Amino acid sequence: MILFVAHARGMKYAGLSLSLYPIYARISTAVLAFFALILAESSIDGWEVARYIGASGITSTWLDSRLRQALKLLLFPASLL
Repeated sequence: MILFVAHARGMKYAGLSLSLYPIYARISTAVLAFFALILAESSIDGWEVARYIGASGITSTWLDSRLRQALKLLLFPASLL
């Protein structure tokens, strides 16, 4: 969103509008979306996503036989975080 707003403000500063150039608007939006995807992908670690999904309120009736705790707590022990 920030990239698109910055691009639109730059176009406005140059005295142009994206509505005057519809093909350029589509292409630039696609390129900015791709660039934003690359930025987002490089700033998010895959293990962060896995920890978030693993810690999201999934209830389980399965218990560990030794510790008598739910298995979701054992997926990401504190020693690995």
